[in-house]
Amino acid sequence: MKKQLIILITSLFVIIIGVVFYMNMQKKKVETSILEQVPGSKSHKHITSDGEVVQHTHTPIQSPKRNQHKNKTDPPQETVPPILRIWENMDLNEIRRKYQLYTVQEMIEKWNEEYIRRIRPYGNSKSIAYNEKAEKLYPKEQWLQRLLDNGFPFPDVGYYTVAFSTRYSVIKAKEGFENPETKSEVLSDHGLPEDTTWEELEDFAIKFDIVSIHNEIRAEEADPSVFGGVTGIEGVFTPFTPNTVHVYISEDTGAATFTGRTLTQQQEDDLTMFGAAPEGITVVYTDKEGHPLPTDGKPRFYERRMAALESIETYMQEMVAEHEKLLNTKLQQTRENTQGQQTPSVQQVPQNHDLPHLSDGTESSVPQRTPKTTIPMQNITPEMFPKEPPSSKNMHKWLELLQELHGGELPRDLNMLKEALTELEAIRQAAQEKLAPRPTPPDRPKIPQRTPPNPNN
Repeated sequence: MKKQLIILITSLFVIIIGVVFYMNMQKKKVETSILEQVPGSKSHKHITSDGEVVQHTHTPIQSPKRNQHKNKTDPPQETVPPILRIWENMDLNEIRRKYQLYTVQEMIEKWNEEYIRRIRPYGNSKSIAYNEKAEKLYPKEQWLQRLLDNGFPFPDVGYYTVAFSTRYSVIKAKEGFENPETKSEVLSDHGLPEDTTWEELEDFAIKFDIVSIHNEIRAEEADPSVFGGVTGIEGVFTPFTPNTVHVYISEDTGAATFTGRTLTQQQEDDLTMFGAAPEGITVVYTDKEGHPLPTDGKPRFYERRMAALESIETYMQEMVAEHEKLLNTKLQQTRENTQGQQTPSVQQVPQNHDLPHLSDGTESSVPQRTPKTTIPMQNITPEMFPKEPPSSKNMHKWLELLQELHGGELPRDLNMLKEALTELEAIRQAAQEKLAPRPTPPDRPKIPQRTPPNPNN
């Protein structure tokens, strides 16, 4: 009896945890790329070494392109919910033979008293009112018969208790569905379209629990170390096993779902960013639906961050070259127009070639109003430009140069680029500790050189 009670409590706990995991798996945390957060440049002024005002707009920074087909794990959308397809393929005759040994009346006579005794500690006024509501919506006999007809397993009193937990979850879904403020959220949590009727949602919710329970039974029968698990809305079952965590990391966002072994926030972050598994814990990477990925696949965001860092290095080089070209172009124009022309002063109105650049880098043919900017102006001279290209070792020196070219104050786009650079460098530094270095191949033993024989001996 004590053993059955332990099994019941464990099963009920697993069901509750499963529902919580199921709901949490639907939540997504959308992340914007670091470089996509850098705002567009505003038109501003520079002064050439001869004092001429130049209108200028920075070329937008481009995020590194990713292969959309690489590691694509999300299957195409289907019209019929996978849970319903799985339920349709269940052998109800086999379920009745193996797991439905009693009629409704026999189950009530056999288990209802024990069920009442177990829920009595929660018999406060609120739970009593709920039970009265539940009996009006789904009378006990009719509810149990409906579950029997749909293949709900009733091998013992523990599953009899879970049957009423399923009734509770269906009633909660009904309350959410009938509330205009939560209807869309409830349908989304169940993976159903907006035009779903209550009858369709009710049918789905019941069959979801039935499929989930059978997934647990099969998994525990196949592997005694399994102690429950989670079924996603796609019908894929993720088992709970000792010291094992199943991880889904989105290819498109920073969202990650962890199922099974509880991890600290730091451990979750390390897995998401670096693919660094906690010591003594087995990590199983899965796709969105929960299918395990190939063992050689380890999705992580570190490579993507380093690709962004490389993009910044390239962008820095282009940015400085752009300013250098700006200076050389004006110097060349000055030389060509020296005869009969006076070099414009800072106060003079820019000519057509000084008009704002368009987004593609070309000059506008129509005069445009110059937006106000707080960027100070400073003469650009050839001596400002260093000879060495930007690299991971001198990035901040190049930022200092860009700051000097803008009068000692970085514009907003370059200032946010500086923040992104600092963040990416911190990630690269952390990776040196989190990622195991490649083993150094052992030195090959030196082969002693053979002394050629002396023909005179």
